[in-house]
Amino acid sequence: MRPADFDDDTVLVPRAPGTERGTGAPAEFDEDTVIRPAVAPVSTAVPVPSPLPLPPVVPVPRSATRVPPGRIDDSRAPIAAYRWSLNDGPARSLDRPVLVGRAPRLPRVVDDVVPVLETVTSPGKLVSSTHVRLERQGASVVVTDLRSTNGTLVTSPGAVRVALGPGDSIVAVPGTLIDIGDENVIEILPMERVRPSDPPLERLFP
Repeated sequence: MRPADFDDDTVLVPRAPGTERGTGAPAEFDEDTVIRPAVAPVSTAVPVPSPLPLPPVVPVPRSATRVPPGRIDDSRAPIAAYRWSLNDGPARSLDRPVLVGRAPRLPRVVDDVVPVLETVTSPGKLVSSTHVRLERQGASVVVTDLRSTNGTLVTSPGAVRVALGPGDSIVAVPGTLIDIGDENVIEILPMERVRPSDPPLERLFP
């Protein structure tokens, strides 16, 4: 075992006979000390290769993210639409806005969906030319008085009758009756869910 006061760079050699410590040697070294030159430490780290350059980012034009019209097949998508009837007539789908009046006309500015024009008879001329508008907005039906002369009466199930003034709107639930005058009454019917490709029920159950 080596003494604790020697480091790894000290080599002990036998003292020459007759040589005393501290004679003939520099003051900072004795005769038994051999100074080794400093050795550079050996690195054990594994060299890491430089990463490969990433490909350049190419922006995608906005036109490429848009779905061209006619590319989505919605033939099997369920159709859900409210229905309405006029004067206890046949039920019709409310898939487009409906303008009801004595001589209804389209507005000056028409959206992508052209409203349906429904003409009613009004001997007493209580119904205005374009009296009321029926329109589905989301899951609701909105009834709007189109600034008619005599107003519009709306009766919801279990509620009192409400008189719409010129330009007023109200949300109508199934079973709502809309009186526009001269015994012309519009009824909002429940929503109907069908698939355009489904066969009639009588074919499924003969």
